Amino acid sequence: MNRDSSSSTSDRRTYVRKSCLFPVDYLTGGRMHRDFVRDISAGGLLIETGGKFVVGQEVSLTFMEPSSGKQTKVMAQIAWIGPLRIGLRFNTNDKEVTRVGKVKSKRLAWDRSPSDKVTRYRVYWSKDGGIDYGSQHVEVGNVAQVTLPDDIPSFPLVAGEIELGVSAISEAGNESEITKFRVSIDFIVPEPPKNLRLEDLQDNP
Repeated sequence: MNRDSSSSTSDRRTYVRKSCLFPVDYLTGGRMHRDFVRDISAGGLLIETGGKFVVGQEVSLTFMEPSSGKQTKVMAQIAWIGPLRIGLRFNTNDKEVTRVGKVKSKRLAWDRSPSDKVTRYRVYWSKDGGIDYGSQHVEVGNVAQVTLPDDIPSFPLVAGEIELGVSAISEAGNESEITKFRVSIDFIVPEPPKNLRLEDLQDNP
C-alpha cells in the first residue's frame, strides 16, 4: 500500500516535521528490527527500512531523542508504507512514553572475525538465563564496538548480572557461534529530588 496523500497532507498540517537521522529499535510481530528515523514530529515518524510490513501493525519503538539525548519508548501504528520506508503514527489515545535520566555509558568491544566476507555483527543480551539465537539482539553493522546503551536504544536499563554475546554474519547471511560472557552492570538512575522550592532568607537581627 502506498502512502495516502490526503492523510499525509493532514499530518503535515497538524504537526511540524523535522528532518533527522538517528537509529531506532522497534518490535513488531514478535521480531526486533533496527533502522533509521528520517523525520519526526509530535504525531509520528518516518523510518527508512527494507523490511516487509503491513499497514495497521502495532509497533513498540525505542530510541534516543536527538534533542535531549534521553531514551524514549513509545507505542505506534504503521500508517502507510512506501518504497523503502514506513510512516508511523504515535498512539495518542494510550501513549506510553518512558524517559529516563542520564546513565554512564559503557563500551562493548570485540576482535573482528578473521573469516572473509563477514559483513556485519549481531549483539545479543539476556537477563534471564543463557543466550541463544532466539535471545534479544540487534545487528550493528560491520563494526568492532558499540556504546551501551547509546548505540542500542532497546538495551535494557537494568542493574545486576546480564549475559552479552556477539556473533558474525557473512555476506550470504550465515551466522557464527555466539561469543558470550557475563558481566555486572548498573544502568539504573536514582530518583530525582522532590519538592523544589525557593525560600526567602531570614534577615539578620
